[in-house]
Amino acid sequence: MFYRLARHRPALLGVQNRLRPPHAWREEHDGLIVFGDENQGGFTWLFDPSRPDPDVWIDQDGYELRRETAALTPVPWEPWRWPNDSTRFYVTPGVIAKTTDQWHENTSVWVGAVHRSVLRPLGRLGIPWTDFDG
Repeated sequence: MFYRLARHRPALLGVQNRLRPPHAWREEHDGLIVFGDENQGGFTWLFDPSRPDPDVWIDQDGYELRRETAALTPVPWEPWRWPNDSTRFYVTPGVIAKTTDQWHENTSVWVGAVHRSVLRPLGRLGIPWTDFDG
């Protein structure tokens, strides 16, 4: 229904940051569908078409946090505003993680766990951790 209305009122799709009409959606390599774009190409919005009520993912500057956060559940809060507006939280039993976009297309990932053994799977991701105690 939304897209039917947008055919008659294209501004509904956005002016600066835009939603793509379904014919312009494209699939990413991991099966997620890109359905929206930031006006300067800084990020895209994606969703998983296999889920009935999918989460919306943000892929900023081509950096994908999906491998770090794939086994974690996003906390359904608005982005935390410190140290900047991009901070997100994720959880799974025994783990809490925080991701924040940094300068120069870097992202910091902080993970806390009830026991260091819970962190072991993250050590196998090939991430150049600054400090890792798992």
